[in-house]
Amino acid sequence: MMRALLVCFALGLAACGGGSADTGSAQLPQVSSAPNPPDPGPAPGTVTIRVTTDSGAPIPGVGVDLNGRFDGVSAHTGPDGQVHFTNIPAGEATVHTFMRGFHDAARRFNVAPDTITEQALALLPAAKATPVVLAAHAMPSGDGVALTVDVDIAVLGEHGLANPTFTAEDFRVSGSDCAFMWCVMDAKGAPMPNGGYSAYVELAPFSWHEASIQPVSASSIALLLEHSGSMLDFDPAGLRYAAITEFLDSVLAPDTVAFASYSGTPLSTTLSTHGSFTSDGASFRDDVDALSDADASGNPMYSALGDMLAWTGSQAPGAQGVARSIVLVSGGYSWPDTDCGDSWPCPHELRVAIAEASRAIGTPIVAITTAEPAADIAARSGGLTVVAEHPEQYAVVLENLRAIATRRIGFNRVRLVLNAGRHYGSRIEPVFQSGHTVWASVAVRVSPDTMIYMPVVILVP
Repeated sequence: MMRALLVCFALGLAACGGGSADTGSAQLPQVSSAPNPPDPGPAPGTVTIRVTTDSGAPIPGVGVDLNGRFDGVSAHTGPDGQVHFTNIPAGEATVHTFMRGFHDAARRFNVAPDTITEQALALLPAAKATPVVLAAHAMPSGDGVALTVDVDIAVLGEHGLANPTFTAEDFRVSGSDCAFMWCVMDAKGAPMPNGGYSAYVELAPFSWHEASIQPVSASSIALLLEHSGSMLDFDPAGLRYAAITEFLDSVLAPDTVAFASYSGTPLSTTLSTHGSFTSDGASFRDDVDALSDADASGNPMYSALGDMLAWTGSQAPGAQGVARSIVLVSGGYSWPDTDCGDSWPCPHELRVAIAEASRAIGTPIVAITTAEPAADIAARSGGLTVVAEHPEQYAVVLENLRAIATRRIGFNRVRLVLNAGRHYGSRIEPVFQSGHTVWASVAVRVSPDTMIYMPVVILVP
């Protein structure tokens, strides 16, 4: 009976007329009241972000992203260093800043409902923190599933001295599923589809190592400048030229230096050398001044480094005890031009060949860069990588280039533990085998809101 009443109510009472002789006594079903409207939740709020230098001065023109670039909002700070966002959902939020000459800053915080939430971020000038990856010492497990790596990292302050105050908790290493970056390559340079790994910093072995005091009789540095369109975008003010000139002016006997630049394409590379090695670095001033931005083109790094190694091998002083190196002045995220197409082994073979040529003449490569290919070559050659994300860092690096190139700087030894088994479980194959290459990303917290990142190339022995 109840089912019949409900059906009648659904279809309309008129449609059910005549269904009973006693229609006047039929009871109509009870109609419930309308449901309460959904709870709208807390009212949105307003967010004010104030951005200053580490000394407290407001910074106008800073790009500020609130809650990400894709579904969030963005604006630039005004003359007072502030930016205001309205109608922001209450709850957890993130803010991220971008500004030339300063390291990025980021923070998580809570937006209060129906009120103004204020946050102040202090940006660290780029020249106050420049990371240097000196070496990575890898120790794979017997089954190739785990990898322990001791990485030697120096973070240079604005005067070029390594900061000794970091702790193990200041460092992070990112795990990777290989979806958005190369993470593990096999012996032929092809990315491993199951090369993802989890990663963490092991706290106990962390240590600080003082700068070496072992004397070096002399240094011989071949300075090689990438002269590409990417470099112009990265350093539109030409800060690299001023820093190079300052370094060249500082070179005196018994040290020697040579200066070269390159541009073009892999099939048509122009390596411009400007005289042989000399103790009169100031003699290259005119050559630096003569570089024209109009001549910049691609970044044929592989062929240029190969040509530079051949030239250096025939020109560099060969006296006993002289510390020789080629210093590649790159920067930003300039990727090397290559004619390898979609071939994975080809660029790997090029990097290996350059590193072997470097070792053959006892001239490691120092890469000033943020890109993994140059860092890969530096690691294979026995050299090191200086991570320059901002052109303001050139002055710090080149002012202290001899100490960096000869490893006369203090550093932290940071232990990383990578595990592929946790990522793939029973489907795992030996990932960290001899001959494989791991590209990892390590970060260090240099201020309360600032982490700086560095590529670390790990060669599995």
